[in-house]
Amino acid sequence: MGGPWARYNEVIISHGKLVEDHSDPSTDISKKISGSFAISKPETFRHQIRVQGNNVGEFFFIKDIPQKKDIIIHSLIINNIDRGHAYGTKALLAVERKLSKTNINNFWAVLPLKNGRGMYFLLRAGFTPLQSNDHAELNWFIRGGQN
Repeated sequence: MGGPWARYNEVIISHGKLVEDHSDPSTDISKKISGSFAISKPETFRHQIRVQGNNVGEFFFIKDIPQKKDIIIHSLIINNIDRGHAYGTKALLAVERKLSKTNINNFWAVLPLKNGRGMYFLLRAGFTPLQSNDHAELNWFIRGGQN
C-alpha cells in the first residue's frame, strides 16, 4: 500500500474503499441521496482519518451526484475521545485540496434536517447552506459557491 490519499497538517486520509454493502447504518444518508436522484447504487467511498498512526474517525463521500464531477460528503465522524482538535475540519480541507486537483466542479455536504451540531460544523468549515425543496429530509451545503 502506498502513502496517504490526502493530508492536512497531522491529519492523514487513507485511500478510500468502495462501499459494496449499503445495509451499513452509516450509509443511510447515501440511500436518501441516491433515492432522490433515482440511482440504485451510488459510488460511495469510505476513508479512514488517522493522526499519528491512530484511527480518529472516518468519512464517506459519493461521486458524480448531483452532477458529473461533483462530490458529496455525507458523513464525517470523529471518535468522541478525539474531538476538540479540529481533525474533522482538517480532514475536510485535506479532501477538498485533493479533489480540487482532480477537476471537481462542486464540493457538497449533506446532513439530515435535525443535525444541528453537523450544521454548525459545516458553517464553521466554510460551507454555505442552500435552499432545496427537492430533498425535504436533507440540508444541502456547498463549499466555495456553485459552478
